[in-house]
Amino acid sequence: MPIKFGTDLDDVIVPFVPSISAFTHREYQITAGYEDFTSFEFAEIWGLTVEECDEILDAYFASDDFLEIEPRTDAVIGLNSLNFSGVDLSLITSRHNLIREHTRKWIKTKFPDVFTNICFSSNVHTDRASGKTKAEILHELGITHFAEDSAHYAPECAEVCEVVYLFRHPWNRDLILPKNVMEVDTWYEVTAHIRSIIT
Repeated sequence: MPIKFGTDLDDVIVPFVPSISAFTHREYQITAGYEDFTSFEFAEIWGLTVEECDEILDAYFASDDFLEIEPRTDAVIGLNSLNFSGVDLSLITSRHNLIREHTRKWIKTKFPDVFTNICFSSNVHTDRASGKTKAEILHELGITHFAEDSAHYAPECAEVCEVVYLFRHPWNRDLILPKNVMEVDTWYEVTAHIRSIIT
């Protein structure tokens, strides 16, 4: 059976947490940085209410820090390499409803003709992202291999995928993971593993 590859976006393709940390430090004097994100609960990390966090997130989403964020170099190389090799690629992200149209345009600009599907899922951390779960979307698309950063989503996705590549971050360390979840640091590890299967 041919590989159908899917990937998350934030902190897999783009450095979302480092970017928003720099923004909040500059604009709100919040000192929490990348290494402080031991969970993905912004209210807990920033010491603010959920409403205050939503206001900051909305300001970030309207900023150049977000609108002009650049993808990881290894992600650009890896995804274009897989696409060139004929691997079917889909993007599945749980980004908020209000930034989904921008996300579609950004993907088509940064990764033209790379993704067969761009899908938006629900988000366990907020009610501002509607849709099916990531696992449901992966199952419907027949995705066999998926790149993710969330400790919450990875085990669920592992139930419907052959392999889940979990990018290591402070918020997903020291976990007991399903056997088919492979921890990685770079896209070079992902593409090397896939090439070992398809060649």
